[in-house]
Amino acid sequence: MWTPLPAWAGVSEWSDSHLQLAGPRVFLVLLPFLLAFVYWVYLRTYPQVDPKRRMVLVALRSAAVALLTMVLCEPILTWWHQQVIRPLVLVLVDTSPSMRVADGSVTRLQQAVAVLGDERWSARLQQAEVRAWGFAESAYPLVLDTVATASTRGQATNIGRALAASLEAVAERERVQGVVLFSDGGHNLGRDPVQLGAELGVPVYALGVGGAEVPVDVQLVDVRTAETGYVGQSQPIDAEVRSWGYEGQRVEVQLYEGKRLLQRQSLLLVGDGQVQRVSFVVTPQQAGPRIFRVAIAPVAGEFATADNEALAFTHILAGRTRVLLL
Repeated sequence: MWTPLPAWAGVSEWSDSHLQLAGPRVFLVLLPFLLAFVYWVYLRTYPQVDPKRRMVLVALRSAAVALLTMVLCEPILTWWHQQVIRPLVLVLVDTSPSMRVADGSVTRLQQAVAVLGDERWSARLQQAEVRAWGFAESAYPLVLDTVATASTRGQATNIGRALAASLEAVAERERVQGVVLFSDGGHNLGRDPVQLGAELGVPVYALGVGGAEVPVDVQLVDVRTAETGYVGQSQPIDAEVRSWGYEGQRVEVQLYEGKRLLQRQSLLLVGDGQVQRVSFVVTPQQAGPRIFRVAIAPVAGEFATADNEALAFTHILAGRTRVLLL
C-alpha cells in the first residue's frame, strides 16, 4: 500500500517542579516577628542555662514555629517528569536477485541505497529508532550502512514473510510506528503482502524501485517430502514451480539423489507467476538419512539459475515399530 511518509516526532526528556501556597500568606509576613518573639523569650530563662543550651532551645522552638507557619500556609509541591520515547521504525530492503536488474545504468538495489543515503532521508530517520532487515525468501537483520554490499543470491521474494518476521522480532510492538519497504514489488513466494499488510495493524510505506517489468525466469519455489519414511514404501516428493515470460514452453524437472538422476518429468509452463506442482514418488531400499535434489534444466534467457534447484531432507527407517499388547 502506498502512503505518504509521516513526520515522526523527535525525542525530549525533562523534569520540573513547582511550589505554591494554597492557604493565607499572611502567616509568612508574621513569621519574622514570631521568630523574634521566640528569641526574646529565651533571653532569660529560669533557672538560668548556659548560652549553648539557650541557642539549642531557640533553634528548636524557631523550627517548630516555622513548620507550623508553613502548615497554616498549606504548601503544595508539584513535581513531574516527561519523557518522549522515540518511535520505532522498521526498514525492509529487498535483496532478492531481481534487485540486481539495472534500469539504465543503475541497479534497483543501488536506487534503494541512494534513497537511504539522502541527507533529508537520513535526518528523518535520526528522529526515530530504526531496525533494518534484508530479505529474499526469508528475512535477516541488516545494517543500513551495508546495504550497498548486501548479497542478492536469494531464490525468491517473500515480502509477506519479511513483514511478519520483522514485527515478530520486536518485543515493544506498541512502539512500531511504521514499516518502510524498499522493493521492486516482484513478490513470488508466500502470502499476498497487500492482504497481510492490512492485517498487521501497522502502516506500511512502500518505496518502489525499478521498472514494472518482471525479469524472465523459471523458479523452483519449494520442495517438500515427509520427514520420515520406511524401507520398501512409497515416498512422495512434491515440488512447486513458477515462471515468467515462458508461457507455452516446456522444461525438464529432474530428481536427483546426490549426483544420481532418479527421475525426470516434462512440464508445460503456464501463465506468469502461476504455481505449478510436480510430484515424484520413490521407494527407498535402504534405511538412513536421505537428501533429494530437485532441479530444473536451465532455459535460454533466464534472469537467474540459482533458483532452479532445491533440496528435500528425510530419514528412512527400517520399518514401523510393532507393539504387542497382552
